[in-house]
Amino acid sequence: MPSPIIGTRAFVRQLLHPRKNNVAVVPARPPRVVARMLDLCNRLLSERGEASGERLGAEAVSAFLGMSADTRVLFFDNLASAFSPDASGIDRAVDAYRADYSQAHLADLQAAVESPRQELFRRINRALGGTAVLIEMRRHVLDALTEHPSWAAIDQDLLHLFRSWFNRGFLSLRRLDWRTSAMVLERLIEFEAVHPRVRDGSGLEGRSATTRSSQGLSSLSLPVLSSRCFR
Repeated sequence: MPSPIIGTRAFVRQLLHPRKNNVAVVPARPPRVVARMLDLCNRLLSERGEASGERLGAEAVSAFLGMSADTRVLFFDNLASAFSPDASGIDRAVDAYRADYSQAHLADLQAAVESPRQELFRRINRALGGTAVLIEMRRHVLDALTEHPSWAAIDQDLLHLFRSWFNRGFLSLRRLDWRTSAMVLERLIEFEAVHPRVRDGSGLEGRSATTRSSQGLSSLSLPVLSSRCFR
C-alpha cells in the first residue's frame, strides 16, 4: 500500500497554487492554515518517536481549534480524499485473499481497507485535549454531512474509534449528586428537562432527593463531555 505521506513542499505548492485544465489558478486567499494543518497530519503519521508525536499531536489540536468555518470545510475535504485507503492496494489484497484464503492474506486485506485517517485520529487522541477535538471534529462533520456527503468517510472512521474507546469497559459509572462538577450537573438538567419538575437546579435537587438517583458514565480523558446519564 503506498504511503499516505505527501511530499510537504509539493503538497503545499499544489494547495496554494491549484491548476485547472493545466492552467494555474491563484485563489483570492491562499488557505495557509489548511496547508499547515494537513502538513502536521502528514508529519504526525510519519513520526515514530512518542515524545515528538505527542508534540505534533498537540500542534494539530491547536491548529484545528484555530480554524474558521471556511478553513474547516477545506480541511475536511482534504481529510476525506487524501487520507482514504488506497484502492489499488485493496484490489491487490482482495486478489491475494481470493487466491489463498489464509490468515496472513486476511490480515493484509484488513490492513489495506483501514484508512490512514484512523491512525491519524489515534495519534491525535494521544495529545492533551485530543479526544475533545476529535469529538468536536465529528460534531462539525455531522452538522454539514448533507452538504458534504464525502465527509461520511470521516464520520465512519471516528465512529468506529469512538465505539472502541468509549465502551463500558473503559468508562466508570459514578453517582451524580451535588458534589459532582457543575458542568456535569448542567448537562443533567438539560437531559432531565423533559420532566416538568426539572427546569433548574432547585428542580434537580428535589428530584435527586427522591429514590430516583442519577448515574453517569465518565472517561478519565474526557470526564465531562463523555458523560451519559441513566436513571
